[in-house]
Amino acid sequence: MISVETEWKEFLKNLESKTSKAHFKNVCGYSRNYILPFCGDRDLYSMKIADWQRIINSARKHDGSPLSKKTVTHIKETISSFLIFCDANDIPIKTSTRLLYVPRNLYSSERIILQPDEIVLLFASNSSFAHDWYINLFRFLLLTGLRPSEALGLQRNDIHKGIALSINRGVIRSRAISSTKNKNAKRVIGLSEQAQKVLKSQLSQISELDTIWIFPNLEGGISSQSTVSKHWRRIAQELGTEAVMYGLRHTYASIMKDRISEYMFKLVLGHSANMSSYKIYAHFLNGDTERYISTASNIFREFLDF
Repeated sequence: MISVETEWKEFLKNLESKTSKAHFKNVCGYSRNYILPFCGDRDLYSMKIADWQRIINSARKHDGSPLSKKTVTHIKETISSFLIFCDANDIPIKTSTRLLYVPRNLYSSERIILQPDEIVLLFASNSSFAHDWYINLFRFLLLTGLRPSEALGLQRNDIHKGIALSINRGVIRSRAISSTKNKNAKRVIGLSEQAQKVLKSQLSQISELDTIWIFPNLEGGISSQSTVSKHWRRIAQELGTEAVMYGLRHTYASIMKDRISEYMFKLVLGHSANMSSYKIYAHFLNGDTERYISTASNIFREFLDF
């Protein structure tokens, strides 16, 4: 007999060497909270498709309330990855990943975005939070669509002539530096005129700090996501919105969707088709970036006199 937990440890060990720290941490969480408590001591060879599907169907929060469709999808993908690992290592299993599914009656968590008047207030120079240490970060997230972890990972040498940025790394919750979320997330993005102004303001704010980071903490070190999130919650309350910090990225996507090409939309957000480093920089040099900057700047002028 080989228990599920015994082989799962090998699966995690293998995964850790192949994926980002952030993704590995998430998989460990799904494993610990929603999968292993219900099958860890069972004989792996006896597990059937119905047993794995039952784990997916019965996944709940600790208080018994339902999980979002996104979370259950991640649980299903984690189980599928484990079964693929078993198959690749010639471990006989009585199931196929193709037969697993996400229940149809799950809710999708609502993505709350900023409304036009809230966007205007976020950029107002006379607001109560205009001098918050991280105000430029929040404005920059909305103007670029960056993930918070990507913005916190930006360094001065990632700036190209003040009009573009290389996205090469992220800062996860433990302040650890990680690679980008996926291979597609490593990219070069152009900056609208509004984003360029915010970047200049931020560089001026940190001019006296001895730091390589663009959005450091007050001492010049790496900013933690938890601290930044606390600042955002205070500002969100002033704005009168329930949008979380990641909602700034969703706001950007809502503004830009159908206004720029699908290719550029996916590339800026880091969802594009996989590209080599050569192709990434070729895109930056061949005029696409300049066209994006012009288009994005005109779109943001509809919201901002900035």
